[in-house]
Amino acid sequence: EIAHLLDAIVNKKPIAPYGADFLDGYKNAVICDAILESAEKEKAIAIHY
Repeated sequence: EIAHLLDAIVNKKPIAPYGADFLDGYKNAVICDAILESAEKEKAIAIHY
């Protein structure tokens, strides 16, 4: 994984699919926000990216 990361940085290649990218982080944040909202409201929350 480190070799892939360094190769992507040096050669300006995309890090995906072997590493997380901005979209992965965004989706993770949306899911975490929905989990917190669901716990607060005690009901299921729809997730939309």
